Amino acid sequence: MHRGFIPYSIPFDAFVAIDWSGSKAIFSPGIALAEAAAHDASVSLIAPQKKEWSRTHVAEWIVRQAGYSRRLLIGIDANLGCARALVQRRLPEIQEAHELWSFIDCCCRETSHFYAQDFWTSSIFRHDCWVAGKKPPHFEDIRRLTESSCIAQQRGLPEHPFKLIGTKQVGKGGLAAMRMAHFLKEQLQEKVAFWPFDSQERCNQATIVITEIYPRLFLNKANHGRSKIRDLKQLKELLLFFKATSSHLASINDHQTDALIAAAGMRSLMQEDPTLLNLEQCSPSCINQLRMEGWILGVSLPKRDLDLLNSP
Repeated sequence: MHRGFIPYSIPFDAFVAIDWSGSKAIFSPGIALAEAAAHDASVSLIAPQKKEWSRTHVAEWIVRQAGYSRRLLIGIDANLGCARALVQRRLPEIQEAHELWSFIDCCCRETSHFYAQDFWTSSIFRHDCWVAGKKPPHFEDIRRLTESSCIAQQRGLPEHPFKLIGTKQVGKGGLAAMRMAHFLKEQLQEKVAFWPFDSQERCNQATIVITEIYPRLFLNKANHGRSKIRDLKQLKELLLFFKATSSHLASINDHQTDALIAAAGMRSLMQEDPTLLNLEQCSPSCINQLRMEGWILGVSLPKRDLDLLNSP
């Protein structure tokens, strides 16, 4: 064990999954929140203040939770980092994702609701983004270590964070999530931590720990195909795989099912391995890379003897 290493041992009271959206619209049916209690089988949707969630309302909800005594692990279906090689090619002085979040927010400070259009239209990174039409010649498919590992472990095919086209808008959602992360750090200070970006000590002490999730990983884990879940019977079957139950649902959409299954899956992962957030198995150079790129919860961390991918 490293000298001064603080083992991860503080449990969570509940697990929250956020199905996210990078849409330009303020309110979006693509945003859904679900919560799984730590000590029983229940999993339930969290109702929005209005008919639909907005990104701002999600951030405000998280801020309110920090005022309670319960400890939450919150997973968001969005990348919270970018490939280190891509970032340092443009801004070599940036060493950690927190600095990237601040840069993105500064680029987009004139735009509300965490929308990040100015990043891909006006920032120094605009030539790295694929925003329309066929794949441009200059677009480089440089993936984060966690994306390459997810593919290698056959847990899914996560999109490139700078791919900003199509209905999924995965990249746009990630940029919006990084703006929200910057906001939450400013608002909550030591009450919030982001894994694996923050230190083990900070993650232990925070009331809220936020990390990246990939709902498709949980569907794959439950041996489900690539189709979306929009059926209550199918949802019940998949929740049972994670020893979870949900009631009082008259209807459901695929964003809500993603959130419910991901919340149940997060709880299952942490019950199977309470040390899941422990980075001790990673080398110091790997940890430095993760501080910039982030990691998808549930993708196996690289062992010490493995070479790093995408290292500059």
